[in-house]
Amino acid sequence: VDKLPHDAEGRLLRPAVVWFGESMDDRVIARVELEQDRCELFVVVGASAVVHPAAGFSSAMARRGVPVCEINLDSTSVSQTCNFAFQGKAADLLPKLFDLDDGSAQETAATAAA
Repeated sequence: VDKLPHDAEGRLLRPAVVWFGESMDDRVIARVELEQDRCELFVVVGASAVVHPAAGFSSAMARRGVPVCEINLDSTSVSQTCNFAFQGKAADLLPKLFDLDDGSAQETAATAAA
């Protein structure tokens, strides 16, 4: 537990994920709706494509004409509708797909998390 991230008061930080049985935060859904108009490529990583509302994001983007790329261990119910569907580990595929094999993937991830 000591190695997990903590806030300034020493409390464990919660990862930005939705656990089974939880609802997605309304602020996150509102942000997705705002960003849809600016999206040039929608990348879905490690999603089952069965839990809503997130399961509907890729088809909504496809209807807008935005290319959809799915990266998952297995194909899903939306794989056939994606412009690109890759099966494998995200940790292996993402650096290759986004040309981050030179070690900048960790730097990019750290910057995005900050």
